[in-house]
Amino acid sequence: MDNMNGDTRIPLWVESSRGDDRLGTGPNGGIISDFEAKKQNVPFQPDVPKEKIQEAVEAQLEKDKWVHIEKTDGSSELLTKNDLQKAKQFTFGDEGDIVAPPTPVVTAPVVPVKEPEKASKPAACKSGPKEEWVSKFDNIKSAMATHKGKGG
Repeated sequence: MDNMNGDTRIPLWVESSRGDDRLGTGPNGGIISDFEAKKQNVPFQPDVPKEKIQEAVEAQLEKDKWVHIEKTDGSSELLTKNDLQKAKQFTFGDEGDIVAPPTPVVTAPVVPVKEPEKASKPAACKSGPKEEWVSKFDNIKSAMATHKGKGG
């Protein structure tokens, strides 16, 4: 949804004891709920800027909520904290490629059979969980965070 400034803002509601709180931005540009803004008596602009939607969704997942996202093509997806953890296992390599986490080092004593070879750099993969995670927010239309016991 575009506002008068041409910025794309995404509606994001969060289930609360009051019903659904709407997330948006406060006077410093930080993410805040309409309830918190009213409680603090600060200006509130509804909906989350597109460039901050991933951060806002991840914050809700960290709070153990499930987030249902709706895409502009009509498809939808339910994200959980497990999805976030899988995506955070991967990092970006030297050239921006996604690199798998290093294989854990075995600490048990092992009798070498032959001279160990040079350790090679972890293989980079062109697409993986981190890239897939970021792409989930490309064409997002709206999102709703609910308590995980309720479903999505």
